[in-house]
Amino acid sequence: MYTTKNVTKAQLQSIFIKDQKQIVRLTKNELSPLVIWEVIKQESQNFTVSNSKAEEADKLLDYLLKNNTEQSIVNDKKSKNQTVEIEDKKTKKMSLKKRYELKKKRRARELMLLELETSTAA
Repeated sequence: MYTTKNVTKAQLQSIFIKDQKQIVRLTKNELSPLVIWEVIKQESQNFTVSNSKAEEADKLLDYLLKNNTEQSIVNDKKSKNQTVEIEDKKTKKMSLKKRYELKKKRRARELMLLELETSTAA
């Protein structure tokens, strides 16, 4: 039911939140994965009760945990630098467009988590 039930604080603290400055500017608070996890834990009554909002936030937090840790970002940069491919301009434009769409989706997920955090904290 809840995939982040057994996550450690160290794992949560290793999650890299991109555009943290913009989040602080808009909400006056940092987006903290540890706080999000605690809200999920509270709303699900220690991960025992099914709660649709908490489950949705759990899935998003799990996604962030798997894909946005600082180590995975460092590894991604290393692998990108190691593999140099010759692409024509059209392919390059498509990949830039795809990267933009992925960043847009990631920001939307982060904002959804933030909205959940602020709605449950209020």
